[in-house]
Amino acid sequence: MVTLGRSPNLKLSPARKKAWDALHNMQRGVNPNHEKQKLAVETFGALAELYIKDELPNKRQGKEVERYLRSDWLGQVPIRTRVMEGTSYRWITEWKDGRDPIFRNKTAALVTREDILARLNTIRRARGSYAARHALDAIRRTFTFALDQGHSSIK
Repeated sequence: MVTLGRSPNLKLSPARKKAWDALHNMQRGVNPNHEKQKLAVETFGALAELYIKDELPNKRQGKEVERYLRSDWLGQVPIRTRVMEGTSYRWITEWKDGRDPIFRNKTAALVTREDILARLNTIRRARGSYAARHALDAIRRTFTFALDQGHSSIK
């Protein structure tokens, strides 16, 4: 038995596509449930990187969401360098791991509501409610992406 997704969130057309993909995988000898189990054991850092790579380039506020996700939830710090291209300069931002990994190395399925609320309170005290609200939006988008992609152990 293969679970494709949750009924209120999964529309008919994507459900059919997922069903066909699962059927083709089974015909090739690949068990879709084993693939979901592989996805379930990844860290929050790996899940966030997957979300940043797959979803954010298509979003209008992608850079802002990436900034909040990396700095507030992954514990990364931006390193900005100025590069000359032709006759003009542009800034390139690279993200390096900071001292505190926050949720970077934690298994995504083990991140609890209490962990998120504690981190949001820390952000709110340090930078205000605006930053906490945007940090919450970033992690909410990441976990919604995980559910939509079928990461089985994330609830």
